[in-house]
Amino acid sequence: MAYVHPFLTYDNPRDYDRCPRIFQLRDGAATIETLAAMNELGYKTGETLLNAPGPNFGEEDGPPLYRIDLSRVERDDVIATTTRPPLSDLDIGNKKKVHRAWTDLEQTVLDNWEEILNEISRSWVSLAPRTRRLLREGYENRRAINFLSREGAPYSKGNARDGQGPKKLDGTHRTAAFLLRREELWPGGPGYVGTFGMDGTMSVIWAYLLRHKHAELLEKPGFTMVEMTTGPLPERPSGLHFSEGWEVEIIAHEVF
Repeated sequence: MAYVHPFLTYDNPRDYDRCPRIFQLRDGAATIETLAAMNELGYKTGETLLNAPGPNFGEEDGPPLYRIDLSRVERDDVIATTTRPPLSDLDIGNKKKVHRAWTDLEQTVLDNWEEILNEISRSWVSLAPRTRRLLREGYENRRAINFLSREGAPYSKGNARDGQGPKKLDGTHRTAAFLLRREELWPGGPGYVGTFGMDGTMSVIWAYLLRHKHAELLEKPGFTMVEMTTGPLPERPSGLHFSEGWEVEIIAHEVF
């Protein structure tokens, strides 16, 4: 029996001199949806892995890396994340950050994402050169996207930095979300599934839609970038099914 192990990131603490408590974790609902999707593909839920902050949590210079105990993770298992990887938060300096925990497993996850995306922060995503060629015709200006900071993370501008200059995108009801599926997170290691949207709301909705409408994307190793055309968010939703009518269009996809 193969297992899927959630790898969970802590909320940013108010006091960086104290390690956050083990219940102070991000993206719990997105994790539930991702685990359920993997369960339906035949994986049993395994060990909860905590991205326990090392002594340099919140600092720009973190090494040496704190070691995560993977003694209960086997070769045929999968490690799952649902939080936006903090690849560029320190460099870009957004107010809304996911702080690095400076752990070895976190670094491995970031290394895998960096092969696909040059930069990832709350306000900005740019595709790596190898990924840009995957963009469908008509979506070339999604090679680099600026997102607004309000709920739903709608588009602001596109095709900046590596393109022909920033141009406004009609992002009133559009945003992007991402999926990376690896056969091996490192050579000879377990598999990996990483999903995220550009804010917490979009991360959980993307995980929900993956489970209920696009589970086939989780079956084979590969990268997927989607564009979501969002609808109104209920003021007090009692579930996530309100999003089932939202349009999800695959704009970049590669099977490894």
